[in-house]
Amino acid sequence: MAIITLYKVSFSCEEVLAKEKEKRKGKKLPEAMENGAYAAFEEALRLVELKAIVETFPIRDISGESVEIARGSVGERFHVGPRVAGLLMPAKEIAAALCTAGGRVADKIHQYGAEGENILMYYLDIFAVKALDELAAKVSAHVEEGAKERGWGVGPLMQPGSVEGWAVTGQKTLFALCQGEQLGLSINESSMLVPHISDSLIIGVGPDYANKRVGSLCPECPRYAVCLWRRENVAE
Repeated sequence: MAIITLYKVSFSCEEVLAKEKEKRKGKKLPEAMENGAYAAFEEALRLVELKAIVETFPIRDISGESVEIARGSVGERFHVGPRVAGLLMPAKEIAAALCTAGGRVADKIHQYGAEGENILMYYLDIFAVKALDELAAKVSAHVEEGAKERGWGVGPLMQPGSVEGWAVTGQKTLFALCQGEQLGLSINESSMLVPHISDSLIIGVGPDYANKRVGSLCPECPRYAVCLWRRENVAE
């Protein structure tokens, strides 16, 4: 098990605002929006608690739409769907991870929503999601480094609910495998992680992968067209 903490983000408020201005074809943002963005950015830096937990499990078998891992002295089989199972075929191990921006920032976002502070809520959510993505990138780098030490490669980053055939209910499995309580997380009846700016993922690791860098399956995600992070950060 590895606990990964991110203490500093690499992006600035100015970068986010520059993208907003691009969408407006260079038009100046309303003063209220610009001021709200700076205020939200300062709050995000103060409130986010970026932590991840990574667990690695040997793979015993992959068949159909499921994978069996070794968990201690016993095997545990769980459904991942045909696409994920196929992408895991070269793997000898899976690295499973939970990532969170913490409860403080999530609580503040909910508070702003209840108070009708929509600009602050909007930007605080953007900054927290962007910070969470940087944490996931640090998790990927950790997995890549571990694979490199053994001369292995890595597969793409895969998330329940983001890959065809693997529903968001798969988060329950990853929550249990990574013991999400250790990060202060819980999971609700809808299989969503709480606090809400949190996510789960797996990455295949093994000598038969050609890639040394963790790839992305973003274009395959059912939420690709409406994804807040992609809309705010990826140039079309």
